[in-house]
Amino acid sequence: MSFWPDGCPLEVLATDGRPQQFHWNLRLHRILRVGDHWRVHTDWWAGEVWRDYWQVTTHTGLLCVIYHDLVADLWRLERIYG
Repeated sequence: MSFWPDGCPLEVLATDGRPQQFHWNLRLHRILRVGDHWRVHTDWWAGEVWRDYWQVTTHTGLLCVIYHDLVADLWRLERIYG
């Protein structure tokens, strides 16, 4: 398993907020299945965090967690299982 606590930047194509595909490691990864989706929102005194997390499986067999930082409007890769 690989884990990036601060996230690894991603270029994501999303439709209505739902990720469809992303580029990572010089490769396109089309999302075949969303296993789970959850939102994390902390209060201002903890340093505002507002993110949508997605556990996805790609056409390349990658099982990972990506998130959309809703404050900064950036997508990041957090974890790869394997």
